[in-house]
Amino acid sequence: MLSAQGRELRRAGQPAQALVLVEQAMALRPDSADIANQHGITLRQLSRAAEAVASFDRAIALAPTLASAHANRANALRDLGQREAAIDGYDRALSLNPGDALAWQNRGVVLAELGLHALALASLEKALSLDDSLVESHWNLALVLLRLGDFERGWREFEWRWHKPDIALSARHFSKSRWTAGEPLAGRTMLVCAEQGLGDTLQFCRYLPWLSAQGARTKLLVQPELVTLLSGQLGITEVATTGSRMPRFDASCSLMSLSFFAGTRLDNIPLAGGYLQPPPERLATWRERVETLRKPRIGLVWSGRPDHGNDANRSLSLEQLLLALPSGPHYVSLQNVVRASDAKALRSRHDIAEYAPLLTDMAETAALCECMDLVISVDTSVAHLAGALGKPVWLLLPFNPDWRWLLERDTSPWYEQMTLLRQSAPGDWRGVLGKLAARLQSSFPCSNSPAST
Repeated sequence: MLSAQGRELRRAGQPAQALVLVEQAMALRPDSADIANQHGITLRQLSRAAEAVASFDRAIALAPTLASAHANRANALRDLGQREAAIDGYDRALSLNPGDALAWQNRGVVLAELGLHALALASLEKALSLDDSLVESHWNLALVLLRLGDFERGWREFEWRWHKPDIALSARHFSKSRWTAGEPLAGRTMLVCAEQGLGDTLQFCRYLPWLSAQGARTKLLVQPELVTLLSGQLGITEVATTGSRMPRFDASCSLMSLSFFAGTRLDNIPLAGGYLQPPPERLATWRERVETLRKPRIGLVWSGRPDHGNDANRSLSLEQLLLALPSGPHYVSLQNVVRASDAKALRSRHDIAEYAPLLTDMAETAALCECMDLVISVDTSVAHLAGALGKPVWLLLPFNPDWRWLLERDTSPWYEQMTLLRQSAPGDWRGVLGKLAARLQSSFPCSNSPAST
């Protein structure tokens, strides 16, 4: 009874209260593998993964063939970053219960994190063959397919994101006359709703002229930081932001669905050479500000938002980046926020200009980017901004990058002027920075070797 009550509390989102009851149940029945298993699940929900593993070990010791304990243990090992061990756990669970669709799903997710995408694809497809309603399986299958360049299948699976409760899709609130490809657009006013992050909006706004070419009057609902930059561009007749007065429209669609509706393949991505310009008056102001900085001027972005789910994987410290930067060029921070942990490193180099307080929206950042000869960035919205401006961009990528950067290539079909510098192993920023230093030396031969910090 106590264990069942604890399970209900945990499922209701009250794991702390659930833990009290489950531990009482364990004290009464220390020989119960099921209760030990529930204890581990509850601990994991409380982000106590190491303790959860110990509880799952206890459950397995009591019942070695309890498949769910092996699968749950694998989930906790993944939380701890022990992905190879997690795969072993999923394999053991599936040998005991090959019909466990969730175990196949989670195995596929971890295989993708390990960069084993063909195996991940097979595992996710197996999960869906057992239960086609698994939203996370469809979502992760989409990411794997897109990363592999199979856009035809990938975009279709990508539409399953609408069923994900944990993803912030602003467009889901605008269901009025939701448009789908094939419906006539001539003379209609289309409200296109941005979703997810700034980088996604910057990457996918290239599709707005595709709507205009079909006769639509296009209005755009975007994040506040993008309103000024996107106003008057790409055939947009009006730009609004969430929370403001809604524009009038006949039909709506999500910005990130346009790639699917347009039938995007690797060989027909539109406007890869660039499609945005900074506001002329802001560009003039920034050109005046930076005119005393010697050339080449190289823009730098070394970290994204700390609260981003993948920040630890994608961001660098400035101290790390400085190891690859030779003296000679003048560097310009394009960060609108400099973390306190980077402040000392920023002060250590007199050849880095910093304008964070002035970068109040993406129009300001775009104008400053336009003044650069090169932008070096980790995977943040500024990389998309520079690519959309048609600027040369060197993008520093982790071993298992976001789906849009594909695999095993140093160019991007999304941005013609972008070069991809990839980790060759998980966490191998040293290798990436070595490639960066060599490229800087060869591209700017008058530069000296990287300065000491």
